[in-house]
Amino acid sequence: MSRWLEHALLFEEGVESPYFEVRSAYTALSTIKSALQEKLGQMIFLIGQPGSGKTHLLNHLKNTQETSNPPLLFETPLLTPLIFLRRLIEHHGELPAGIEIEELKKQAQELYKEKKTLVMLDEAQLLSDEMLEFVRILSDSRLFWIVFAMHEAEGRKILQQSHFKSRPHRLIELGRLSVKELDIYLNTQLIFSKDSSVLTFHQRHAKKIYALTQGNFRYLKKLLYTEFMLLHEAQEMGIKKFQEPSKCLLNMAAIEIGLINV
Repeated sequence: MSRWLEHALLFEEGVESPYFEVRSAYTALSTIKSALQEKLGQMIFLIGQPGSGKTHLLNHLKNTQETSNPPLLFETPLLTPLIFLRRLIEHHGELPAGIEIEELKKQAQELYKEKKTLVMLDEAQLLSDEMLEFVRILSDSRLFWIVFAMHEAEGRKILQQSHFKSRPHRLIELGRLSVKELDIYLNTQLIFSKDSSVLTFHQRHAKKIYALTQGNFRYLKKLLYTEFMLLHEAQEMGIKKFQEPSKCLLNMAAIEIGLINV
C-alpha cells in the first residue's frame, strides 16, 4: 500500500477514527451526557447543516458506554413503528412476542423500564409523519432518551409543531468548524502519518482548505480523501508532476467533489 493510500484511508467516509471534539460538538456531547444523568428520559433534537458532524457524533455515542444499556442507533430513516419496536426488543436480546403494535410496545416498555437506554435516529428529518408521531408518543413513557439527528431547516420546522414543543426536550445545534478547529483536526489526523512534509504543507494551507470547505466537516474529509487518492493514482501511473501535495492538487480535488465549479 502506498503512503498516499494510507493517508487517504484516514479520511475515508464511514471509517472509524478518533472522535474529534470541535467546540459545538463538545457542547453537544456534554449536553447529551447531562440529559442522560436525569432520572426520566426525554427527546433530544440534534440539528445542523449536512456535513456538520451529526453522524460522526452519533457513532461516537454508540461506541461509548454512557447508559446502563448499550445505545441503539438507527442509521436509516426507512422505519415503520413495527420495525422500530422489533429492533428495540431484539436489541435487548429478546424475541418479539407478537405481531401487533400495542403488544410489542407493551413488551418493549416492560423490557426497558429498569435500564436507561439511548435511542438515536440519524437523518430523522426523513421519518414519515406516522413514525415521528409514534416516537413522540413512545417518548411520553419517559423510559428512553431519544436523539433525533436532523438537517437544520427541517428540524426547526418539525420543532415548531405544537405536539413537539409541548413535550420535554432539548435542542442542540452543531455548527461549522472554525479555522483553528480545522487546523487542529488536520494535526490530529496527519500526525499519525509520521510524514512531516505532508503535515507541514496542510498546516501552511489550512486557510485555503477552510475556504474550499467552508468549515464543513464532511467536505473537509472528502477533500483530503480525494487529494490523497489523486496522489496515489499519480504515483501508480508515474506522473512526476503530482508526487507531492500542492495547491494545484487541492484545487483538483475540490473540482472533483464539486466544491469548485468549472
